[in-house]
Amino acid sequence: MINVYSFGAKDKTKTGLVSIVLFIFLFGLFFSLPVQARGSSPVQITIEGQKVDFDVQPYIDKQNRTIVPLRFISEKLGYSVGWNSDGREVTILGENKIIKLWAGKKEALVNSQEVSLDTYTTVIRGRAMVPLRFVMENLGVVVDFNPNTKVVNLVKEPTNKNSHRSETDVGLVKVSNSVANLHSGPGQNYTIIEHAKKGEKFLVTGATNSWYQVAIAGGKEAWVMKKEVTPVDLRNPSEPNPPKPVPAPVQPKDPQPLKGKVIVIDPGHAKIQPGGWPDPGAVGPTGLQEKDVVLAIGRKVVEKLMAKGANVFITRTGNTTLTLAGRAQIANSNNADMFVSIHMNSNLNPSYNGTAVYYYNGNQAAQNKELASVLQNHLVQSLGLRDIGIIAESFAVLRYTQVPAVLVETAFISNPEEEKLAYTDSFREKAAQGIVAGIEAYLTK
Repeated sequence: MINVYSFGAKDKTKTGLVSIVLFIFLFGLFFSLPVQARGSSPVQITIEGQKVDFDVQPYIDKQNRTIVPLRFISEKLGYSVGWNSDGREVTILGENKIIKLWAGKKEALVNSQEVSLDTYTTVIRGRAMVPLRFVMENLGVVVDFNPNTKVVNLVKEPTNKNSHRSETDVGLVKVSNSVANLHSGPGQNYTIIEHAKKGEKFLVTGATNSWYQVAIAGGKEAWVMKKEVTPVDLRNPSEPNPPKPVPAPVQPKDPQPLKGKVIVIDPGHAKIQPGGWPDPGAVGPTGLQEKDVVLAIGRKVVEKLMAKGANVFITRTGNTTLTLAGRAQIANSNNADMFVSIHMNSNLNPSYNGTAVYYYNGNQAAQNKELASVLQNHLVQSLGLRDIGIIAESFAVLRYTQVPAVLVETAFISNPEEEKLAYTDSFREKAAQGIVAGIEAYLTK
């Protein structure tokens, strides 16, 4: 039933009704316009002089800051980005930089360090819009703005594979005190999560002036005071004391056979789901989660590769918002020499067991297959499990990768015996050794 309300037939009344309807229409039209149309001005973006077209236009806001769609950062400049609509959180992954911003907030995190902004991220037509200069300068991109023409030109500095890490970069630290307290945040007032013993090593994921953020077991992160640890020089792993003279000169083995190589290590799963929980991957009979095992293996792989001189990117150090395409993009954007995704296998039949390596028979198929074969040989030799062999498969993370790429299935977490092995540090160490040996054999052949 439709209720119709009559206001009478006089012209004056009709005129008033038309005015009301017109006002409502214009009011709705005004507030349906994109946010940048109010109190802002348009701007043109170029990359090394080439104009860029947008479906949601960039603009200069009231704080005189250029705001651009997050998608532009990914599609036009090749960086990995993530958007968590539930938390309204933006993640941008660059070369040794992780940037986090939140819609409506004037705060950001750069490698876990808090930074204050004079503007904020917003959402227009369902698209996240981010402050261009802040993001670009943190990613090492030169930003040149011409106020007369209102044109912003971006110049992405070329990547030099041999100079990814400066002499002051810290990738690994070792506890130098008898005991070091690991805190939940960068300050002694934060809760102590656990205690680390002298000699224990941790992968560094962030830093402040006095604290390192480090990766710990279970896919978690903690903070340790810098004065309680010592940076490990992964570019020169030899002992500080000079070697003793030997009777006859021998050809020394290169301590950094992978120097200059760019390698992306991808511990599988752990993507934050719409409900806020991370994808655990496969789960073993006693509840062991694949995401935790492969992250532990991945950290060991990273440490060993860095010690051999490689420039290593790891797609996650805990839970992540990166998509499969985003993980692959890290390799594509950094012109990596290879991409290795680490997993554990699973099957409804608990008797299934063994090690396998998957490759994509599409992009650079011959290289993928060769890499898979070399890795499989070294993994089987190191782990001593059944040799399933190499298998061609169209996994998304391999399809999206434009560099030699493989997906490693170290063992079956669904098999009770192999799940029991996966709990042990010995298994994880052997898996890492096999992966690193295979990578080195492939890249130095």
